[in-house]
Amino acid sequence: AAFIIAKRTLRPIVRMTKAAANISSSNLDAMLSVSSQHDELDSLANTFNELFSRLKQDFISVNAANKAKTSFLSNMSHEIRTPINAVLGLDEMILRESTEPQIQTYARDIQSSGKSLLSIINDILDFSKIEAGKMEIIPVDYDLSLTIADLVNMTQTRAQKKGLDFIINIDKKMPHKLHGDEIRIKQCILNILTNAIKYTLTGSVTMNISCEKSLAPLEQNI
Repeated sequence: AAFIIAKRTLRPIVRMTKAAANISSSNLDAMLSVSSQHDELDSLANTFNELFSRLKQDFISVNAANKAKTSFLSNMSHEIRTPINAVLGLDEMILRESTEPQIQTYARDIQSSGKSLLSIINDILDFSKIEAGKMEIIPVDYDLSLTIADLVNMTQTRAQKKGLDFIINIDKKMPHKLHGDEIRIKQCILNILTNAIKYTLTGSVTMNISCEKSLAPLEQNI
């Protein structure tokens, strides 16, 4: 008799334990069976089933909201990038054709602000890609001097407005051509420099650029 009672008592508890484990693994489809006895264990099972049902609905709602947010950010980022790229293209024509110093100054300010805004939009687009599981690293050969020039143009003006000195130290051994995802590298460095300028009240912000030669597979075995 004790064995039968223990068996009848333990089975529902084991099923509840497994159902609780399904919740922790985001599997909300498992429902507990309820007998016709309507005892305390059946009442507890009904409570569990109601909880699972509510959690499932909340999970579906949150998931749908996240997908809608990701889709909105992605679409808006693409829509905003198009006119900004057009503005930067026209600004580049002004820089090439105009010889007036004042116009050149205005055009450089437009270029710097436009690239900063474009960088922010790229960050938003990257977040939406990460949430959608579509983030990719695209390595290419790029010119380091052009990358540094873009970083300087996007940050030097901010430092000057705060009265900060913007110092750049480049190792003479740095190669001119590098291989990697230039866009992601530029975004990471730009975020660091922007925060450095933002939280530096007086003095200077220094960007040190150096390199370490990676060993080839044959050299590693020697």
